[in-house]
Amino acid sequence: HDLDAQTAERSTSSTSGSSSSSAGSASSSSAFNASGVDAEYNKETWSLIGQLVRGHSSDVYALAWSPSGRYIVTGSTDTSVLIWNVSSSRLVQRIDGHTHFVQGLAWDPLGELIASESSDRTCRIFAPTKHKHPGEVEKINKRTYHCARSIRELALTDVQENSGQISSRRKLFMDESTPTFFRRLAWSIDGNLLITVAGQFYEENHDVPHPTAYVFSRHDFSQPLLSLAGPEDAVIGIRFHPRLWKLQETSEKPLFDLPYRMVFAMATLSSVLVYDTQHTRPICLVKGIHYAAITDLAWSTKSVSLLVTSS
Repeated sequence: HDLDAQTAERSTSSTSGSSSSSAGSASSSSAFNASGVDAEYNKETWSLIGQLVRGHSSDVYALAWSPSGRYIVTGSTDTSVLIWNVSSSRLVQRIDGHTHFVQGLAWDPLGELIASESSDRTCRIFAPTKHKHPGEVEKINKRTYHCARSIRELALTDVQENSGQISSRRKLFMDESTPTFFRRLAWSIDGNLLITVAGQFYEENHDVPHPTAYVFSRHDFSQPLLSLAGPEDAVIGIRFHPRLWKLQETSEKPLFDLPYRMVFAMATLSSVLVYDTQHTRPICLVKGIHYAAITDLAWSTKSVSLLVTSS
């Protein structure tokens, strides 16, 4: 599926002239095989600007930048979530509440909410605590976060002909036996949706769950908007492409009533699926590309390239 007109234009230009394609290939090849002066020029240089120490007592499994880039939130196997000031490398706040490893974190692109996922089978939503004095200017160093919502179960009500209504509760997330160290949940780039991973979905009258990812609205975390169909094994990560796309012309009713669509990739232990917010089914499925379990994925900011890593 073409993602938009720009993708189609790129495809057309690549097939219209083999010479330009060859030139691009040669340029790319020379960049990777550069030697001498060119190799030195292409080399990236990184410098250490700070160290976040004296916070966690065990391994860090997850981190996320604030939208401003001034703060980092980290999660650890010590079950804590810490917020750090990057410029000063100082700890701003420690948030406790999880009872097992914190394996995923995502900072709301609107700068308000922080979401975490843990192998304790919960997703927690952290929100700023309101100031006692309304006129006080909010600064993150003075702001404290609290757990506004803990997402764990879904209440189900079955209606039967003879016995009436039977209510039950189902765990939304897989337990700590899931063979992954990561639960990389993600916010949509407009901040309206949160997609959680390591989900499990029960079909009606079935006790064996299917792997899934749940989509929540930022305005209501009491229950998911929907579960995503497609994954065959545990979902470990979601990554949104960092731009908005034009809606496709189709007779199918869009999944979300938006004037644009957002594209995101889902990583399971063994496959990658690509979805958009206009369709209910994945628009792409890739599997068998790694010999070991997939660990993460990332979009290029200037193209539709997707990088996938494994253990």
